[in-house]
Amino acid sequence: MQSIDDSDRCSCRAPTASERGFTPPALTPLAESQIARRLHAATAHPHLAAELATACVTAASMTQLDTARVTDAAPDASTLMLHDRRNTRQGCMTHSVPDWARPLLRARNTILLTLTGEA
Repeated sequence: MQSIDDSDRCSCRAPTASERGFTPPALTPLAESQIARRLHAATAHPHLAAELATACVTAASMTQLDTARVTDAAPDASTLMLHDRRNTRQGCMTHSVPDWARPLLRARNTILLTLTGEA
């Protein structure tokens, strides 16, 4: 997940995952709570925790995760846009972020904005 905008990156306004016909992985409430607990307890770096949480809820590849920028997340982290400029998967799409993953994404974005001086 990138911290700043790259001019070589896609600048689309991606449709939602459901508009693309994508169904996110089905996680039971127990699985969600276990994932959240483990990420909060065992992952020290917010960037890594956010990337792992995003992979869990989007089934995105590492290549797709690398396309996400701070500006691709909603301010409240309720959605995250992932890009697919070469259309190798299902194209660019905006994913809903479940409540348990939002604090991880917000923490990552806050740290990256602070590091880049954009905060």
